[in-house]
Amino acid sequence: MGEVEMPFSQLLTDKVTLVKKNGTVVRKDIKASVQSKMIFVHDQDLPIEVGDHFLRQLPSGLVEDYIVDDPGFHARLQSIPPHFQTKVHRSDRPATQPQTIINNIVGDNARVNINSIDNSTNIVNSETLFKDMLKAVEKIDDKSQRELVAATAAANHMTILAPFLPAITNLLSAR
Repeated sequence: MGEVEMPFSQLLTDKVTLVKKNGTVVRKDIKASVQSKMIFVHDQDLPIEVGDHFLRQLPSGLVEDYIVDDPGFHARLQSIPPHFQTKVHRSDRPATQPQTIINNIVGDNARVNINSIDNSTNIVNSETLFKDMLKAVEKIDDKSQRELVAATAAANHMTILAPFLPAITNLLSAR
């Protein structure tokens, strides 16, 4: 190595193993400088491709697995030797930003609140609302009183119909 190349070589304090995406080990003990999103190596003859892996064994015995996103080969530039500035991401981290996931929740008054305050308003399906009201009225034993309810005498039976008033109010105000 020339005098100028020596300082660059001294920066390569890590040792990595290049593994192809099919699992074939290409080379072990490659001198490298491992950064969080980039690995620098001076072995210009390495067949580094997108999807390959660099493995680095830590002093603890654990092995970090980096996946190649861009080999990043750079030819000699004056005193800088040819090298790879390989863009990588750790295999235990997502390669891209998290996606937006849309969940469709179905059912009367259905909602999902995750770390938030519920400021929603329920709009009830009028068909279901009136069917439920009719069922409540049908539970009245006395047929004459049931007919009165059906014939607009609901004021006498507010305890039965009161639970439905907020839904009726929302239904009317939504139109």
